[in-house]
Amino acid sequence: MANIPELAHQVLDVCASLKSGERVWINSWDHTIDLASGLAWECEKRNCPVIVTIQPEELWLRSIKEAPLNVVDGLPAHQAALLQETDVYIYTLGPRNPIPWDEIPEERQKLVTLWFFERNKFVEQWKAIARPRKVRVVSIEATLATPERAKVLGLDFQEWSRVMFDGCMADYHEVARRGKALLPLLVGEEDVHITTPHGTDFHFKLDKRPADFSWGLATPEKAERGEAVHLPAGAVEL
Repeated sequence: MANIPELAHQVLDVCASLKSGERVWINSWDHTIDLASGLAWECEKRNCPVIVTIQPEELWLRSIKEAPLNVVDGLPAHQAALLQETDVYIYTLGPRNPIPWDEIPEERQKLVTLWFFERNKFVEQWKAIARPRKVRVVSIEATLATPERAKVLGLDFQEWSRVMFDGCMADYHEVARRGKALLPLLVGEEDVHITTPHGTDFHFKLDKRPADFSWGLATPEKAERGEAVHLPAGAVEL
């Protein structure tokens, strides 16, 4: 569903602000190899050395469920060494199929890292390297739109995929401008009434909670905090 050269321009030039000579690591699921390969070629065209790693879904799930904890709980030394030499990290979101959480022992579910929001040893050790090096991290969330997930969610796969990849192509500088204008409205303690043409009629009260705003640009400030940018983006959340 993606026009790879156009998506590459958005991901590399706009969202990651990639500069000639910077080193890129692309991590892909097995169902997104073509996209990863296309992005890697676009990196090389920009004079940026690139390495591509592939995560097979079957191996990933079996490792989470059965592998010795010393193998899967934490950041492996060879991945840590690669991260030390990386300026921009790009990864696709997956896996292709919905995660069968009921098959993963409860005590092992914390080993799953998808968003880099998780609180586990892998993310902790990753950020300990990425933050001081200011590694810019961009994830392509649009790759969650798969036929298998669409079936479970009751969505039309073609339409879902189109919407997700179209969303990746938004003008994120304009998204940032609009989002920043909304922030002051959401961090107070006013009463809120939300309606939509679809029938939403929702009342609630704000209570001075800090707002989280994602706008699709991997800024140095986000890199210093170890935050990933997920595409498509554009959310103000409390």
